[in-house]
Amino acid sequence: MAFQPTKLVVHVADIALSAETGMGRIACHWQQALQQRGYDVVHIGRDQVGTLPHRGLFGAVAYRAYKRLGQRATFFLVHEAAASWFVNRSIPSVVFSHGLDRRSWELGLARGDRLSLKSRLLFPLWRLRPCDRGIKRATTLLFSNTEDVAFAQSYYGRSPQDIFVFRNGADLIPLHSGLPDLSVPDLETAGKETAKVGTLEHGERSAAPITVGFIASWLERKGIETLLRAAERLHQRGVRLRWLLAGTGSNVETIGDRWLPELRESLEIIPYFPASEEFKILSQCDIVVLPSFFEGQPLSLLQAMAAGCCCIATDCCGQRDVIQHGENGLLFPTGESEQLADLVQTCAQDAALRSRLGLGGWRSLQQRGWPVVSAEVVDRIETALGLEKTR
Repeated sequence: MAFQPTKLVVHVADIALSAETGMGRIACHWQQALQQRGYDVVHIGRDQVGTLPHRGLFGAVAYRAYKRLGQRATFFLVHEAAASWFVNRSIPSVVFSHGLDRRSWELGLARGDRLSLKSRLLFPLWRLRPCDRGIKRATTLLFSNTEDVAFAQSYYGRSPQDIFVFRNGADLIPLHSGLPDLSVPDLETAGKETAKVGTLEHGERSAAPITVGFIASWLERKGIETLLRAAERLHQRGVRLRWLLAGTGSNVETIGDRWLPELRESLEIIPYFPASEEFKILSQCDIVVLPSFFEGQPLSLLQAMAAGCCCIATDCCGQRDVIQHGENGLLFPTGESEQLADLVQTCAQDAALRSRLGLGGWRSLQQRGWPVVSAEVVDRIETALGLEKTR
């Protein structure tokens, strides 16, 4: 039998491989898809490089860790923040981004985000400059949304032919635990039967408050000011809702203090939750909102759609690529709290609309199981690098 050289992929990102984080979950599924194609995959992340005096050193230390392997990689699969050390070498470099850092920075400056003088001076040096070099010089690029493609064309001069917009996946689940099988022929009827408050007729109000979920970190770029203003407007209009904030990652009291005192009794905050509890949280939500100013391709939104939630998100980034307004969710302009309030009120008062949008979201995720979308990424890499495909 002829000798078959090892096909080695070196995956580099300042993360741990874990389903408990967004980037970690994506990396785990990409690793599985690569291994199924016969590649050995070595991950170099924060656990492999150890404690560093500064995060800006990660790329250099990660490259030294690769050299210590004593094996030549078939290609590097490296996050943009570490890519500077892995491009322009004899080994092909596939650089991925979950939302371009440079574009996020430029948008933040345009919005007038509050930044310290130290951040304004140093962040472009230790973070953005290595990202710029990696994006400019990578063999091929994997981006999470089409807005990043347009930015890379204008800012970096990259050709769209060098870029693949990958799809993130979701854990595919029934619309609601214990509800009828949605494989029945009449999906429209099934959607009305299985809506979370689907027994109501059009325009009828539920006795229990509708629950609006925000499943995201409590960060300014996630649109928390937009969320707060929309909640206040809805309260002023007499629309009574329950608010569920999960995965915020911040002090509960600090978040609660930013809400109107009149709303705090209807507010539940879950700072952290394991991935195993994700569906349990989503099953409590009639509506899920994501008012972010900047995203890559948010897993929280995809999973909410896969759970059959009625989703409302900003018309930007990966949300724009995933949601077709009025079909599988609703979109509104970033920062427009009045429009967000209008959409939430409309959905809260219309069970049939929630059912239709929730079913549309569920349908649109049925071809986004993790094995399918991860295999697409490997297909693209092998095509771009001219590698022999193995199944």
